[in-house]
Amino acid sequence: MKPKISVVIPTYNEKEKVAKCIESLLSQSYPQDKIEIIVVDDGSTDGTSDFIKKNFPKVKLITKKNSGAYDSRNKGIAVASGEIIALTDGDCIATKNWLKNIEKVLRKKKIQVVGGKITHDNNKLLYKAMAISDFGGYLDNKEKFVTSIPTGNLAAKREIFEKFSFNSNLRSGGDRLFSWNLITAGYKLLYHPSIEVIHRPPLSKFIERKYRYGNSFVQIRKEVKTLPGAKFIRWGIFGLIFLASGRFLLDFWRMIKFRKPANIKLYEIIPLTIVLAFGRIIFLFGELNYFFKNLKK
Repeated sequence: MKPKISVVIPTYNEKEKVAKCIESLLSQSYPQDKIEIIVVDDGSTDGTSDFIKKNFPKVKLITKKNSGAYDSRNKGIAVASGEIIALTDGDCIATKNWLKNIEKVLRKKKIQVVGGKITHDNNKLLYKAMAISDFGGYLDNKEKFVTSIPTGNLAAKREIFEKFSFNSNLRSGGDRLFSWNLITAGYKLLYHPSIEVIHRPPLSKFIERKYRYGNSFVQIRKEVKTLPGAKFIRWGIFGLIFLASGRFLLDFWRMIKFRKPANIKLYEIIPLTIVLAFGRIIFLFGELNYFFKNLKK
């Protein structure tokens, strides 16, 4: 008998996109009577809640004041009834066998936490830049153990979420911290390429996302000294610049390595390199902003 899977989706002012996400879950190859869809509306002002109530009456809807996606995930997980709990985002679309493969990998690999591919289906340069820079490590076609799984494509057995939760005070970086807490507790995180979602973030948020990611990178490493990269924060501005250079080189390497999965044409390599460098500069500004604001703390 197949286990019940609860899918938790935080959303904020993206009713058209979350509708596509829900539709992809209603089209899964996994038995529909074993799927629970939970949408947590984080204080949307675009009528998201009313839209979901009207068009998707079977969806379990939670409405709350705006307090961030990690708090929304915690709220959704708290009411989930599945033996397996899967997380994705409102701007993601699950591939047809997403839940089927989650259950299969968890069962056959005898592991408790899994993640998988985060791809794009848009040929615009900014989409490709975000795919490489944000999720370059999640384009691989090989199964592997990883140190972090993004919440856009994460699933675990129920007991994991009974022991661990997300830091509700964070606006970004909470998935990295959540993953690190699991690793330090002795759990292994498995990346499996068959577990795939398609990510469709708004291009208009490219700069804002990079800046926010930079802020959170420093924030969580000042709080958790054991996180990878934390020692460079102690080097101050020089450490942050060193890290920015290293991350850009990593982006470039991923662009070459995953050129085919990311659908990158040869003539796009130079302009894409420029976009990746620009993104890392914005990321660095976000880091420096948090660093100098909290210099005395």
